[in-house]
Amino acid sequence: MSTQGEMFDRPQPLKREDLLNRAKALYTEIITLKEDLAELQAEFTYDKEDNKLGLSKSLVKSTMKIAEVYVANSFEKLLEKRYAQEEFEEDFKELTGYDD
Repeated sequence: MSTQGEMFDRPQPLKREDLLNRAKALYTEIITLKEDLAELQAEFTYDKEDNKLGLSKSLVKSTMKIAEVYVANSFEKLLEKRYAQEEFEEDFKELTGYDD
């Protein structure tokens, strides 16, 4: 006789519909964020009629690129640190037998 706990522990098959729904949600978010970045860029870009206090188009463009590169590099470094930490923890457990 199986218990209720066992029924919940059993892995469920992955469904194509779930993949589709999650992918649609993420792609929607990507599109929204790209639109937000374009609006941010426009908000800071000088225009002789609409935004006389804005920055030059080239300065805004280069600043946006700097932000993109900074975030990408920071994310890569974060992933590298996480991988190094996981590798250290595995080695530590293997060598010491300590498993918190």
